[in-house]
Amino acid sequence: LQAALVVGIVSTVWFGVRSLSRRFEYEADVESVRHFGAGPCSDALRKVGQLGGVPARSLRSRVFSLHPDERSRLAVMQRYQDDEAFRRRFDGQSRRLRIGFAVLLLGVTALATWFWSLQWRYERVLVRFYTGDFVATRELLDELGEPPARWQATFERIGEELAVGLELAPDARDWSTVERALEPVIWARAERQLLAQGPAAARPYTSLAIAVLPNPTTVQHTIRDYCEAAAADDPERMARLAAIVRRLGVPPSLRPVFVDQ
Repeated sequence: LQAALVVGIVSTVWFGVRSLSRRFEYEADVESVRHFGAGPCSDALRKVGQLGGVPARSLRSRVFSLHPDERSRLAVMQRYQDDEAFRRRFDGQSRRLRIGFAVLLLGVTALATWFWSLQWRYERVLVRFYTGDFVATRELLDELGEPPARWQATFERIGEELAVGLELAPDARDWSTVERALEPVIWARAERQLLAQGPAAARPYTSLAIAVLPNPTTVQHTIRDYCEAAAADDPERMARLAAIVRRLGVPPSLRPVFVDQ
């Protein structure tokens, strides 16, 4: 069922794109006819076809080509010039197509704006936090109260890191302040937390450390990932990451975690 659904969606999109592409090619031909007439435009199309080598008509080209075949284009150009009723229908379809695009664009814009307005009250918490305004982040979290289910995991993570940030930089309102306050001490605090409380509890410390340290090492990145895996309760990934830390070289202060287990 899933495969059939995917095939159906892809086929619908493809044939929609193909139809629009062919329609726009007809409209380009018609625009040329308005300026120069069907005769010169038809001669030019035939000449281009001769120079470029027009592929033979086949079922594959009729189904998959984004371009209408030459005979259809020639017929449309001639009919547009000679048949007033056809010309009115063609121009009417062009106007309706553009109106449809405008309505679709306005509808999509309105829908996107509506969704954005629903999400912004939560997204602005992330904006404040990741620009270093810890004070405003705390205020926004207090105002929001219990977040919806889709935001709970994110806000739980932000809350843990915010608590660490406020502990070390309680008045931070910009990222430069955060860096000045956290950079000298954050990794040592992360190591102490890892030794005392375990990797899951150390996760927010290591995460903030990687964010504020100017040049975190590969070992530090791996230890952060180890703590992330512990917080996610993924022992297999923890074991793989611990092996990588040992291979890269365990910091002496963390031997009880990665060597003396």
